[in-house]
Amino acid sequence: MEENDLQIIRQSPLFRSLDEEQVRNVLQEGFSTVRAFGRGERVFSESDRPDKIRILLSGEVTVAKDTPGGKRSVLAVIDRPGDMFGEIYAFRNLDSYGMYAECTESSRILSLDICVLQIPVREEVGRKQEFRDMRDMETALKISSSLLQIFAEKAFQMNRRLRILGGTSIREKVARYLLDRQKSGNRVAVMSREDLADYLNVTRPSLSREISAMIHDGILAACGHDLVILDQKALEEYA
Repeated sequence: MEENDLQIIRQSPLFRSLDEEQVRNVLQEGFSTVRAFGRGERVFSESDRPDKIRILLSGEVTVAKDTPGGKRSVLAVIDRPGDMFGEIYAFRNLDSYGMYAECTESSRILSLDICVLQIPVREEVGRKQEFRDMRDMETALKISSSLLQIFAEKAFQMNRRLRILGGTSIREKVARYLLDRQKSGNRVAVMSREDLADYLNVTRPSLSREISAMIHDGILAACGHDLVILDQKALEEYA
């Protein structure tokens, strides 16, 4: 593991509340690995057993599911170093993911066995209390608190996505997506057209036509891979 990896891991939502020594202790349990993946390589497949969580160190990963008809549905795009994915399925003790995670560019990923994140079991030994798995109870409680916050945030994000997908037209979905992604200013970083079409559950040609129409109407402008909001009021009216 590179020194820069440790800094990214410490800044991740899961380990942000821990000091460096606590993080190193967790990673030295022997249940963590860092692996490099090439573009198009899968981090996990639908049939894999979810017994690990992953933290992105660099690159980009798309989490998706294919329908019986062969259509891809994008569930999430992981592109921020330190972001975690796959953890909910691991904690649900399922036999398989039922979805896959694929690298859209060269990526480095930390895999962490779920057992090191579980609350340790307390055992009475005479008058002494010992803790199994992760012996530092303070560390375990901090991680558990962070996990609760992460789960709550992901539930909130899912509600936001359901609102986006609830749009009755492609334009309404695009407007809701852009407003949801807008942070400051009028330039919004967006997914590739293919990924965005899968995310919004529309065909790529239909999405491209609608974005072109919104550009023609003076609502949006294209700037490289990003979209620029020219008419904020008009966009909000469609949302």
